[in-house]
Amino acid sequence: MPLSFSPLSLLCVVQRAALPLLLALLALPGQADFTVGPMEVQLKVPRPGARITSEFELYNTGTKELHISAYVSDWTKTKTGEVEIGDPGTQPNSCATWITLNPVEFNLAPKQTVKVRFTIATPADLADERHALVFFQSRPVPVKGNYNMQLAISTRFGCKVFVVPAKPLAPQGKLAGMTMSPASKLQVTFENTGAVNVRLNGTVEARGADGQLAAKGILLPVQTQVLPGGVQPLSPQWDRPLTPGVYQLRAVIDYGGKQLLGGEIKATVALPIAKPAETPDKSQTPSDSVPPTNAAAAVTAAARETENPPQETTNGL
Repeated sequence: MPLSFSPLSLLCVVQRAALPLLLALLALPGQADFTVGPMEVQLKVPRPGARITSEFELYNTGTKELHISAYVSDWTKTKTGEVEIGDPGTQPNSCATWITLNPVEFNLAPKQTVKVRFTIATPADLADERHALVFFQSRPVPVKGNYNMQLAISTRFGCKVFVVPAKPLAPQGKLAGMTMSPASKLQVTFENTGAVNVRLNGTVEARGADGQLAAKGILLPVQTQVLPGGVQPLSPQWDRPLTPGVYQLRAVIDYGGKQLLGGEIKATVALPIAKPAETPDKSQTPSDSVPPTNAAAAVTAAARETENPPQETTNGL
């Protein structure tokens, strides 16, 4: 009975089960590989009911010809900030059924570039932002892993497409809550109350009873994307340890609106909070890009994914 396994962004179908399966998957020579750009497209409708056209560019970075299929899906984010993928037209803010791709299947020779055009037929009454995912997936390519295991590798990229109406939409949002758990974990919650997606950057600080700064930090995930109506939990990464005690905690979120959002609570830190080993680079790829099913890493605005959609993530896209 074939065993299926999906490490990181690769769909691997194992034809012969073996105990050291994971080790076999760590060295996959000649795997199918290609690049896609742009990974995120935001298109503004010039006038009500207009048809808009753009394109993606694919490049085969490998040494073997690839057969690529292109198709459109819905996507959204859960209340915990993870990405869910669904059939076209199943989400209320979808534009997936408006998109036509050309071509939808093609061969991509080594070191060759192919452009895939897409047309979006927008309705005349479009009043809010809509979004979809365009996937590009390679036909499984047989490769030999360690321990003579026979594998088939398929690579898939998901590119985000946003359609914005002709009438300008202003970002709107609110700080929906700040809570400290019994385990001394602070959670800051942002809610997008507008009709356009936003990206978040946030900071946090803790001051002791004497008003002196005890620690400061950034809110993670950095540059995470929040869809209209979406809720995104954020957690701090402190620049220094926090000892048990009572603190005044203040969070500030920049979501691209006219004003920053701020919130403050008085909370007890019952357990010591250690400084992280490394502070992430704020310029890193946004963490909310479309994610692989079994990995936390992603590429800008979208990521290679497994064949099976995530149970929800995201970098990020």
